[in-house]
Amino acid sequence: MIQSIFMLPNFDADQLAAINSTVNTVVTAGAGSGKTSVLAARFIRLLRTHDISVDQILTLTFTNKAAAEMHERIHQALQRETDPRLVKESTQFHKAQISTIDSFCAQIARNSSSLFGLAPDFSIDEDALTRLIDELAFDTALTHAQRPGARALTARYGFHGLADGLLARVGSHYLSLAEEIDFPTLLARQYDALLAARPLHCRAFTDAAQTLYADYRERFKTVADNAGPLSRAGTLSELFAAGRFTDIRALLDALTFRKPGGRSSADGEIVKGLIDRLREEQQHLASIVTAYEEEEFIRDLFDLLALFQRELAVRKRMRKLVSFQDVARMAVKALQVNLPLRRYYKRRYRFIMIDEFQDNNHLQKELLSLLAERGDLELPRVPGPSELEPDKLFFVGDEKQSIYGFRGAQVDIFKALKKELKDHGGRALSFRNNYRSRPGLIEFYNRLFAGVMHSPSLPFEAEFEPLSACLPAGKIRPQIRLFYKPVADTDADEEDLSAVEAEALTVASFLRDAVEKEQLMIEDHGACLLYTSDAADEE
Repeated sequence: MIQSIFMLPNFDADQLAAINSTVNTVVTAGAGSGKTSVLAARFIRLLRTHDISVDQILTLTFTNKAAAEMHERIHQALQRETDPRLVKESTQFHKAQISTIDSFCAQIARNSSSLFGLAPDFSIDEDALTRLIDELAFDTALTHAQRPGARALTARYGFHGLADGLLARVGSHYLSLAEEIDFPTLLARQYDALLAARPLHCRAFTDAAQTLYADYRERFKTVADNAGPLSRAGTLSELFAAGRFTDIRALLDALTFRKPGGRSSADGEIVKGLIDRLREEQQHLASIVTAYEEEEFIRDLFDLLALFQRELAVRKRMRKLVSFQDVARMAVKALQVNLPLRRYYKRRYRFIMIDEFQDNNHLQKELLSLLAERGDLELPRVPGPSELEPDKLFFVGDEKQSIYGFRGAQVDIFKALKKELKDHGGRALSFRNNYRSRPGLIEFYNRLFAGVMHSPSLPFEAEFEPLSACLPAGKIRPQIRLFYKPVADTDADEEDLSAVEAEALTVASFLRDAVEKEQLMIEDHGACLLYTSDAADEE
């Protein structure tokens, strides 16, 4: 029986469920869970149970190292096969598409570069592009320093607030050759949204103010102290209609509450709740007032952003320079607008497997959805979960790793993906066994993170699942050491190390002493340092 091939004892029940899954599947699996072996076994299982070739399975991961390891594992597994058809497929393994998702996006983007006015031999160089954006932002800010919007922003935040805080930031995170932002339309939509939200905030503010004034001004001193502005809260809508923003700001600023102290009472709790609501609405209304008061400056800044966008696009094309984000956006756009291209890729790949999905953002999710669109559909948009082939996608990721936010990774994307696919006939699985770490470390990990990640209630919060250790305890007892840097004294020497420098020095000193004094007993091949992307960025 074909299935019995994948019932060997070297795979546990969770792993076998993933290998043999016949529907769209999302697997939650951390490091040391055997996920690479599972992906290799699933690759072989797909070849065995379907009349397909190695180049009809698209296998993607996030780093070049992971792609190389995946390629080697699958190749080794295929070489062990004795089935004549699979032996033949092993001779064609050089055609297999096993790569990083960035590399695959670049392949699509190069084939469609003419859509974006870009030469196909473009370079992906984040550092060079950052320098280009910074230089253009500085030049643009300097050249247009006397524009009304630029002068207003510079007066408040300084020259670097304009060059770095606005222009360079927008250029790095939002501007792409794939699709030009229509800044005038974007601004109009924002003001339309403000106009629609204004009556709601006015009503909420007025209701809370009038309730406080009518019911509690004689019993609570903090309400009595604010009786004047509270009594005028009913005029707020009229002041907005008349454009009397100075009077609105004066009314908002005149409210200075202190929550009632003393012994708790039912009325006291009501007053506290009303004050909280009033303060929240004060902030919303103050933001709306600022938007109207400074509309001339804001419109000028949006015009400046449009100018900056045009010049940045010209320079990117001239230097043939793009970012990973550019490439992903170009790939998604190309598949959206070029239906023959989408049709080609949909037919080329019968199955798609992607590892380390937690490190990918919504652009890659859109890309994979376009590739997995049902064969009878050619939608003018990214397809939803009900419009996908029911058995084409296989994701492996770990939402706990998404908290580092590397390259746009978002916990809520991975969590939403699990729910979407499961709600439409797919499966959500978890690898609960760990084959890499000793039981002492797994026990510490479970105890620590069960408290840190307990009962997530928001979409961006990662959910913790305890792990089971599969390795024996071993002769060496695991040790956990906590290093921390005290809060800096305000009178500290300016030459004190930064947090990152102090961390690096502490870890290096610990490893040096441990090796030189033979305090650190290492069974395998060395020491592994794990750090967040923030620390990596400051190396």
